[in-house]
Amino acid sequence: MKKLFFSVLLSLLTITASQAQPLNPGGGMFGGHGQFRLGVKPFVLDPTDYPGVSHFLFLETKAKQLTKDYASKVNRFVNAIAAQPGFRACMTLVDVDAKRIVVYYQFETEDQYNTARQNEAVFPIAGAVRNDSARFEVFASRPLEQIAFNPDLVGNPNPGAGAPPNPPGYYAKFRIGEGVGINEALVNLDKGRTQAELTELMHKAGQVNDINNAPGYKDFTFHEGLDGSRNMNLIHWKDVKTLAAASLSNLLQPLMNNGLSGGHDGWGPDGPGTIHLHIYHVADIKHGTK
Repeated sequence: MKKLFFSVLLSLLTITASQAQPLNPGGGMFGGHGQFRLGVKPFVLDPTDYPGVSHFLFLETKAKQLTKDYASKVNRFVNAIAAQPGFRACMTLVDVDAKRIVVYYQFETEDQYNTARQNEAVFPIAGAVRNDSARFEVFASRPLEQIAFNPDLVGNPNPGAGAPPNPPGYYAKFRIGEGVGINEALVNLDKGRTQAELTELMHKAGQVNDINNAPGYKDFTFHEGLDGSRNMNLIHWKDVKTLAAASLSNLLQPLMNNGLSGGHDGWGPDGPGTIHLHIYHVADIKHGTK
């Protein structure tokens, strides 16, 4: 856990150090989000209308940090995916450590996704990114639930057991420049643990840990990997600064520290899984023609 704490602290410190760089949240990695970017529609996660296929593409550059050339290759690949039939939407997330990118994207059906990934025209574009990447992994996921900020519960010292109810008709709207924390929790398969155990642990953490009073908190969506190897959370904040501060406080530590299991059977080599938190800013959003 100490390694995780120092990693998050380092990420927080790099926010200030990177303000003059082209990869910072204000400038944006893919052309910025100045006046001409303000009209970009938000990326929507609607629990009543989840698409048929949702994927996390985890990327990490081989270089010491992200370069304009690498960003350009990633952007070209994302554009190629967005041009395929059945594409619904995607958002590109850039880690504040300037090493990692996550593309979260959606297709309407599994068949359309498989057709897109088998399109030979996309192969060289994807290959250019893969050749420059220390990590290039795609995981299909199933969004299970969404827990949103509820203004009616702010200041309530005892909101009751379980997750707070979402405001009526609520669905998440991610916008360029906002902060997103991704918890990638890996199942300890080599120790005979199961995804069901990990899911139960993460459910418990999400339900008991009340972050409704956290400044800037919007919502989080819990995803279960379809291959059984991992789960992912999208923790949504109004900006990177408040998210980074929360990750160092007792607001998110219960989620990362033993899943509120009392330390008996939580994260770690003998528990259901290990967890990795990274902090990103939303750098780009694309939509299909649905």
